[in-house]
Amino acid sequence: NIQAVLTTGPSCAGTADAVISIFAVGGLDGDLQYSIDGVNWQAENSFNVAPGVHDPAVRSADCVFENGQIFIDDIIELEIVEVEVDQPECNTSSVGQIAIFASAGEGVALDYSIDGGLTYVESNEFADLPPGQYEIAVQSPSGCVVVGETLTIETAESLTLVVGTT
Repeated sequence: NIQAVLTTGPSCAGTADAVISIFAVGGLDGDLQYSIDGVNWQAENSFNVAPGVHDPAVRSADCVFENGQIFIDDIIELEIVEVEVDQPECNTSSVGQIAIFASAGEGVALDYSIDGGLTYVESNEFADLPPGQYEIAVQSPSGCVVVGETLTIETAESLTLVVGTT
């Protein structure tokens, strides 16, 4: 008899690391086998699965118990939507700025990086950046990471004033 079926969703969109755990008691010999498709059986009661429809079942030597279908939702894919780069202008500033806009669903707090994911911060805006290359990355609370393009903050061109007499 199936007592409970517990599930956890996937850690990142499109991954097959969601978990279904089936808890059961009974059977004549107490030697239960577990399945999530009614075809493949195993002694372990937990399964790593992809999002989708699954059919948890338990069998023993004398009978098979089915729980009905369980649907595991995929999570919304983490994506970098837009990146804005403000280059230094003329000789008024020697630093630039980068703003990263990303999405992983409503209300999901993301962390942002401009060093390819070595360090992350909560703010999506990076100011006072000296000239150089910056590899953007975004990380979700579950550890999913999307690495974006490498951006360059240019060196501001100097203006030279030539004063002449005529």
